[in-house]
Amino acid sequence: MLDQVTAVSSPNPWWREPTINFLAGSISGFCAKFVEFPLDTVKVQLQTQSTRNGAFSAFGHIAGLVQREGLAVLYRGLPMPLFGTVVETACLFATFGQVKNLLYGTKTESLATYQIATAGGVSGCIVSFILTPIELIKCRMQVTTKALYKNTGDCIVQSYRREGLGVFFKGLVPTMWREIPGTAAWFSTYHVSVKYFQGDKETKSELDVVAAGALSGIAYNAAFYPADTVKSHVQTHPSQRRSLDVVREIYSLHGIKGFYRGLLPTVIRAIPANAVLFYTYEEVHAFFHHALQ
Repeated sequence: MLDQVTAVSSPNPWWREPTINFLAGSISGFCAKFVEFPLDTVKVQLQTQSTRNGAFSAFGHIAGLVQREGLAVLYRGLPMPLFGTVVETACLFATFGQVKNLLYGTKTESLATYQIATAGGVSGCIVSFILTPIELIKCRMQVTTKALYKNTGDCIVQSYRREGLGVFFKGLVPTMWREIPGTAAWFSTYHVSVKYFQGDKETKSELDVVAAGALSGIAYNAAFYPADTVKSHVQTHPSQRRSLDVVREIYSLHGIKGFYRGLLPTVIRAIPANAVLFYTYEEVHAFFHHALQ
């Protein structure tokens, strides 16, 4: 269904397909966030730590965090990204559907991979404006100590008081560096993978969707991870720094490896999270497609 466009002459009301995409995206994002958030916390901690110790274990870091502050530390800052993921995935799938129709609305056959990638990249650019303020608060909550912010709301208020309204778009440039090519890779990898796994079968199976979703998550996270590292540094540093200055700083301190710190937990979380996300999306989309006939 992701490689189809809504026909202009469709008898269904104009709001039907965007609404279905929005609902399916929000529910799938909600489910995926609970799966991935603990390892996302570890990822941000590893990205922003100052030590040069290359042997620092991701799993050792998890154990240390839990031992010092309890299991709840892995879900610190969850409300904002949970809300953000629901909004992000809802807007992403709805935007993706609308961009497909705007670019290729006259096509009756399935879209080609490059067309899926193009629509994905445009969608990623648009969603970056929604995602940047949400991820700023998430990252600040994940790297802070208990004493700095009481809760997510306190983090929002303190960030605004110290840095003004513009703080919520701090990191927009590296977010776009990640989201435009990353979302293009995400949708196109899912498209190619699900077609491959389906093979000659008449319809794709649940396992096809799960496997394709897992691969799309790896493609999105592994290929454009350096941009995510730069974004985390920009958003968690108290001073205003240009993205290119952060790139030079990371490279001078840690070399190329510095851009890939935290990659292991990121890839590990991407596999189940995106498998859950795409499986949930397909199931919920099919449910509402029939329910809103």
